[in-house]
Amino acid sequence: SIKINVVALRGFNDSEIVEFVELTKNYPLTVRFIELMPFDAHQIWKTGKFFSAENIQKELKNHFPDIKTTDGTATEHAIFQVPDYAGKVAVIPSYSRNLCGNCNRIRLTADGKIRNCLYAHNEFNLRDLMRSGGTKEEMKELILSAMWKKLFDGWTAQKSGRNSRESMTQIGG
Repeated sequence: SIKINVVALRGFNDSEIVEFVELTKNYPLTVRFIELMPFDAHQIWKTGKFFSAENIQKELKNHFPDIKTTDGTATEHAIFQVPDYAGKVAVIPSYSRNLCGNCNRIRLTADGKIRNCLYAHNEFNLRDLMRSGGTKEEMKELILSAMWKKLFDGWTAQKSGRNSRESMTQIGG
């Protein structure tokens, strides 16, 4: 399936939300509106451009009053569909984090470390385990350990210490 990710920014592309949704009219793709996250080595975060998931959903409902919630994972985003449109629209509250309680995701960074939350500070080194000849069982245990050590939500994870990675490109996003 084709997914188009759009980081919604106030005063930059928030006026284009309707046009992005219109892409789903004739094509079976998903446009995913993502809140700006505070992993911001370039300090965009401090410019006032944050546009919340709540604001995105208000825009969707203002312009598409018949928009309906539809089936989706609910682990990372809310999914909507405009009646008679071929595709779907998702809103990912990556900063608001109001879906963290349902999250079952982990992320493998480019340098081989497992993160059980984008906001978590702890990482689990799968690469070194593999390079040292770790067994499939040991790898499975490491992955399960990462999942079991997931904190309650991204807010708790963020407060747990200093983040060693400053941007999404370092985390793997």
